Formats: sequence, C-alpha cells, structure tokens
Amino acid sequence: MSLLSWLSGSKANTNPKKKAVHTTRKISSSCPYCHVSLEKTPGRKSKCPHCGKDMYVRTTQKIFDSHLLTKDQALATDAIRENAWNGLDADVFRTLIQSRPHDKPTDVLWNYFQKKNLEMMKRGDFQALKMLNYSMALFLNKEGRDHRHCLQAAARYQLEQFLQEGFVGNVHISVGENSCCDACKRNAHKVLSLKEAIKDLPIPCKDCSHVIHNDTYGFCRCIYVTDRFI
Repeated sequence: MSLLSWLSGSKANTNPKKKAVHTTRKISSSCPYCHVSLEKTPGRKSKCPHCGKDMYVRTTQKIFDSHLLTKDQALATDAIRENAWNGLDADVFRTLIQSRPHDKPTDVLWNYFQKKNLEMMKRGDFQALKMLNYSMALFLNKEGRDHRHCLQAAARYQLEQFLQEGFVGNVHISVGENSCCDACKRNAHKVLSLKEAIKDLPIPCKDCSHVIHNDTYGFCRCIYVTDRFI
C-alpha cells in the first residue's frame, strides 16, 4: 500500500513545481566508505571487497556526486523521493546537507521532518501531519528503529482531521484483509465512537507482526474509516 493512496483524502499541501537544477555527477568506481577504487563498478547493491560494507546503487539520484552510496545516503535518497509532496526535493536536500557537512544524511533528513512537523502543528493541518508522521514511521522502519510512536501519531491526527471536518459519529477499524497479521485481524470492523478512539488509540495494534522492511517491529496498517466511507 503506497503512502499517498492510503493517506490522500480531503486536502493535501501541494507545492508549485520548481525548475530542476542540473548538477554534474560522476560515475564513481570507488567505495563510498573506504574510497578505494573498485576493479568493477557494481550495478546493484553489493559489498565492497576492501572494507566489506554494503554499497547501494542509485543511478538516477541527483543529491550526491556518485551513484554509489552508503546506507545512510541511500535511505535519505529514497525518503526524499517519497516526500516530494511536502516540498522536499534533491535541490532542497543538497542545500541542507551542505549546511550541515558533519551530520549524517539521515540525521539531516530527520531534522527536516521535525521542523516540518512543528510547522504543520502551528497551522493545524491534520491531513499533512497524518501524512508526514506516516512517512516518518516508514523511514524509521527502514532504518530498523522503533517507528510505532510515529505511526500512532499518524492515526491520532487522522482522528483529529475527522473532528476538524465536523464529523462526530462512529469510526470503524479497517484492516488489510489479505496482508495483515492475526493480531490486526482481531480489530477488523471494530466500531468505536470518535471520542473513544481518541482516548484509547487502539491502532496501531501493539501486537502487530506485519513485516515491511524489518522484522523487529511490526508495521500495523490498520486505519480508521467513518460511516461516509463504508
């Protein structure tokens, strides 16, 4: 399930398209970690024969000067592609990492997410907050970190969005019938008042075992729907 297909609903922040800034990148044949020249340039993820670290290939990215990336660089590159909706693109991120040359790309990206989160909270834009926090959860899951607080925030902002739009009825828990775990299936079609859902926050399911990018933390894909969507 894609982020936008699940989250898009009432309104979404859009940004005018900016003229692309083309940069010259070299096709590097050096390891992005130890910088030792490689006899053969890899065409996909592989281990450096010198330092043994994983090298990631992103041939179309326009952020870093080589298409061979470290894990942190690859994670940031992938997240930027998935977050174009909130104004994040290659040119913006290049400027950010140039201003913080001693920080890891993933730390720079997380700082961007947090600032955007504060901006959206000040605006009271619960649709954007829902999308951003879901995106942050995906990013943490790819890193192998606990993402569940962001996923819970996304679900809470969805409920706040219902309130903001004037809905005061019941909410239903919808699960991915064909791809969810047994714990989440027990929540299928559960009905709660909007106030109950905000108070108890039953999703994301605490015992979810659905795997997306790592098997340490289950990534619950349950969502709230209202009577108008049933």
